[in-house]
Amino acid sequence: MKKLVIGIVPGVRKNIDNPYEYKYVFLNSYSKMIGEVKGIPFGLLPNNEVISEDQLDICDGFIFPGGRSLERFHFNIILHALKHNKPILGICLGMQVLNYFGILKDILVSRNIIVNSDNLWKVFNEVQDKDIFKLKDIPTPNIHGYQIMKEEIPCNLDTLSKSKHDININKDSILYSIYNKSTINVLSLHLKQVTNVGSDFYISAKSPDNIIEGLEYKDNNYFIIGVQYHPELDDNLIFERFISEVNKRV
Repeated sequence: MKKLVIGIVPGVRKNIDNPYEYKYVFLNSYSKMIGEVKGIPFGLLPNNEVISEDQLDICDGFIFPGGRSLERFHFNIILHALKHNKPILGICLGMQVLNYFGILKDILVSRNIIVNSDNLWKVFNEVQDKDIFKLKDIPTPNIHGYQIMKEEIPCNLDTLSKSKHDININKDSILYSIYNKSTINVLSLHLKQVTNVGSDFYISAKSPDNIIEGLEYKDNNYFIIGVQYHPELDDNLIFERFISEVNKRV
């Protein structure tokens, strides 16, 4: 079997005034999981806020990890993946990014504007403060690791284990076919929630407090799935399925 190259989308740490504090970062847990399922992790590096097609062409699939902010390069990766039918697994922020794309695409289509990365970025800057687009705060206290996220307690293996909770999975979803269960226990770390879902996606899982925990692309010819929880920290089943779907398309 061909060794599959999996592009890992970077997180961003921005300090425009200090060039040594403007960083693209990668967490070991993602590359570790890709290695465990026999993939080759490949860190993607933007230039002028865009990932080059030369880098994207190398990749057979993409991981959108957790992080802090939507970036312009997220859009050109998603569009490349759709054009070439390359699987995407979005985690935490990665799920939110997929949904952002869906909402912005809906807006462009409604205006009869071409869907490309430039236009997606323009409309993002136009609507990012509007309710249809913004993520909503999850009231605290909650079951989603708010104490860690608010830095009220340190983040370590013990505290992470205490932020686990159940989610309920739609039986018609890809997620259900991965776990073969309607309820699983996951590790969750987020303060925000997706509420408005783009028309290209459907909700595949929710937590007991009705927070969206899974989104999937409606066109089953693609494998584009997002989860709000963090499987890279305690479960490789979804990575095994992801690499299997990548292998079908090379």
